[in-house]
Amino acid sequence: MDFSIENKRKFFLERLTEQYRKTKAQKFDVLFGSGLRKKFQRLIFTPNIYLLYIFFRLISRIYPKEIIKSVELFLGKRVHVSITDQDGLFLFLFGLLLHGPDYRLTKFLIKNLKQNDIFYDIGANHGFYTYLALEFCRGVHSFEPLPDLLNELKRNLKEVVNVFLNNVALSNKIGNTFLFISSPYFKRISTINEKVLDSHYLKFRKRIKVKTTTLDEYVKTHNKPTFIKIDTEGSENLVIDGRKKFFKQQFSDNSS
Repeated sequence: MDFSIENKRKFFLERLTEQYRKTKAQKFDVLFGSGLRKKFQRLIFTPNIYLLYIFFRLISRIYPKEIIKSVELFLGKRVHVSITDQDGLFLFLFGLLLHGPDYRLTKFLIKNLKQNDIFYDIGANHGFYTYLALEFCRGVHSFEPLPDLLNELKRNLKEVVNVFLNNVALSNKIGNTFLFISSPYFKRISTINEKVLDSHYLKFRKRIKVKTTTLDEYVKTHNKPTFIKIDTEGSENLVIDGRKKFFKQQFSDNSS
């Protein structure tokens, strides 16, 4: 057993739990959501956080340009992120992604990532899981089609040699497609799946052309993943369709 890795796991789990409780992230997360009742409860129980949240939400509408801040993640790593969208602001306030599923996924990865793993962060966003995986894995491949978010990752990881940053959307075809971006900017969500547009509670009023590739094509020239995280806002099925050969090969290898 590599005790240095085990000690790192223990340290990160303690820091994660402490940060989630100390910053009132847990309370804010429980009270997060729509409705006057929850808004009133957030104002009563987490006033400092909620007022700052409202302030930056208003700023993003009045001044729709990026505000870059230095942020210390719970990992102890300092990065620069745009806090004019919701996830960036949560990293600034808490040093971690706020919501319960992200908290549980973070704990799971800390407990299970290994030194020989190749981690694919599909839908990297601000790169929170990329930074986490780099603490454990021998290689990390991040995929983020939004150019400004990819440039943010490049700035923060310019001296890191075992990370591969890809300004591309993984899909079921190779070529180009439209990436639809939500409005308001503060709740920034993007997807290449047009079927999401009509059913989502946010409006998508902007689109940009982005490159697409498939996982099957990508692994021809890169190390194959041993760990994959996918968060592509409704286009997860397209990502999975584009890696059928990869999965078929994996199951074949495991059964032999």
